[in-house]
Amino acid sequence: MRLFFAPFGLLITACAPFDAMDRTLDPYSRPNPAEVAFPGVAVDGSGSVEVEAADGATYLVPYVLQADTAVTGGDMLLGSADGILERAAGVTTARRWNTCQIPFSIDPSLSFESEMDLRRAIATWESNTALSFIEDPTATNRIVVQGAAGCASNVGMKGGPQIMLLGSTCGTGAAIHEVGHAVGLWHEQSRSDAPDYVAVHWDNIEAGRATAFQTYEQRSQPGVDLGPYDFGSVMHYASGTFATGTCHWMDSSGCSLTHLDGSYIFEHQRERLSPGDLAAVDVLYGSMCGAAPTDDHGNTDDTATPIASSSTTPGTLTSGDVDVFALSVEPGQQVRIETTGSVDTIGTVWGGGQVVEQEDDGGQGSNFRIVFTAQHSDLRIHVAGFSESATGAYQLVVQTAADSAPAPMAEEIRFESPGQIDQSEVLTAGETKIFRIEALVGGALSAWSEGSTDTYATLYAADNTVLDENDDSEGINFGVTAPIEAGTYFLHIRGYSSTTTGPYNLRAELE
Repeated sequence: MRLFFAPFGLLITACAPFDAMDRTLDPYSRPNPAEVAFPGVAVDGSGSVEVEAADGATYLVPYVLQADTAVTGGDMLLGSADGILERAAGVTTARRWNTCQIPFSIDPSLSFESEMDLRRAIATWESNTALSFIEDPTATNRIVVQGAAGCASNVGMKGGPQIMLLGSTCGTGAAIHEVGHAVGLWHEQSRSDAPDYVAVHWDNIEAGRATAFQTYEQRSQPGVDLGPYDFGSVMHYASGTFATGTCHWMDSSGCSLTHLDGSYIFEHQRERLSPGDLAAVDVLYGSMCGAAPTDDHGNTDDTATPIASSSTTPGTLTSGDVDVFALSVEPGQQVRIETTGSVDTIGTVWGGGQVVEQEDDGGQGSNFRIVFTAQHSDLRIHVAGFSESATGAYQLVVQTAADSAPAPMAEEIRFESPGQIDQSEVLTAGETKIFRIEALVGGALSAWSEGSTDTYATLYAADNTVLDENDDSEGINFGVTAPIEAGTYFLHIRGYSSTTTGPYNLRAELE
């Protein structure tokens, strides 16, 4: 994250451990392994330029030339090629903004999609830090956000209008990253202690990009590492950044950056500001701007708010917020988790290091509802807004019941041999009906509904693995199928929307 030319002339890097389990689906994200200013544009040259820090000392910053612009670190803009080469009036290093309200303006070249990415990124920064961003096209010092093919920004306040580039492939995550540069953060892998945590594979790096992987000490620049190294920083490179070879989680042999043991960096994320990102911003702006907004519940598995097995807990979501709750249950219990309120929520349940279930609109209106049989005693419940703009109050409702035969929350379907069942059912608004299928023999299991009620179904194995999911195999009816062995399976049936009601005919077959 974080090399920042602070008022005392040092580069600051800072972080705290990031909980890799703290994840939620980002419906606006798009895959982008590296923020690049000018993707596909040839590197026309390289060099180093003297920059002046706030303490009056000068330091060398390496750059490459692309599109007549000097770029360092792939997405950090230093200025025009002519200005760099002529050293016209020198180059001043990025500095902290002198206001807690950072002005910006939107250039007509910015697409609507990229503008939404920008505004969601700004909402993330405003809801988690003491900084705010005001749209003011007349401000002398301001960020001018332009449309482009890539993603890039100046670092800190340059003085006068300064450029941020956001292309249609950047996404909200890259926009959060570029706003981080604009407020003064550099890349995490530039910390002086980076060699203790990551391996740089120089032979796998694109020509002209090697300096982007150097630490500030290797560049002979001053700096301070604040806090422990943070793989989960929104400012950290991905394993595939500027990589020339094969690089994915199953084969990291062609990656540019890995863990010391050569493994893929799974912690890389562009979803939110990590605790270390927030700590760095607090160091830079806390004394001037005050404390960041307080949060009512923990945001990681380690800081989760404990809740009882039968309880109602109030919460409030801010932009980009994720509330995390810790729930202890008995394996085999039926668990029902939902939210009430007007804020549009999405819920995720974690257990045993993996997602147990995730749901959006199974409850009333804009709320989620998750019903499952617990396989793990220690659960984590993540409550997030469906989008960055989904903010407001909600109530988290948890109910548990002992799993007996038949279970209070599940009706049993039993196959002692191949055969078929046919039974009439009625769906009520917001209901998720659970059927426990006991198969004494293996075979091909199929289930479908008939009738005019718009149904949706998910077929689970006993360990909560999704075997099949379907909405409209026959118009408004579902159809799921999977090869199975003898054992227990669960069929969840709900209406396509929270208001769907009516009779339907459930049919299941094992052959």
